[in-house]
Amino acid sequence: MTPVQVELVQSSFDRVAPQASQLVKTFYDEVFRIAPQLRHIFPADMGEQRTKLIHTLTYAVNGLKFPHSIIPVVQALGVQHRDYDVDPAQYEVVGAALLHALEVTSGPSFTAAEREAWTACYGLLSTVMQDAAAAA
Repeated sequence: MTPVQVELVQSSFDRVAPQASQLVKTFYDEVFRIAPQLRHIFPADMGEQRTKLIHTLTYAVNGLKFPHSIIPVVQALGVQHRDYDVDPAQYEVVGAALLHALEVTSGPSFTAAEREAWTACYGLLSTVMQDAAAAA
């Protein structure tokens, strides 16, 4: 990711952070719309899951300027998701759902440059996760 992309991800995340609960609700609604077969692997009460997601997103976004500090955590997350039998197609679903949730939550203020930056960010993080899962 370029420094400009990092800044775009961080500033757009700061803009939606006050609406974090709506962001994660929209995200999971979209995941289950795109891939309803995944619903059974999540708890009936999504409250804790949503909290985990917003904490993980916040940690990753805040750490983008210092990737060496977040890479081990992202790798561990990838190994954990391997244990859940997450496959590459599911990473694609998550990426699409994340972009959708950001776009919906941001409204018209979500720019093409921000979308591109988030795409690069998610691509980087998901690649690190998948590589760690494959190596474990």
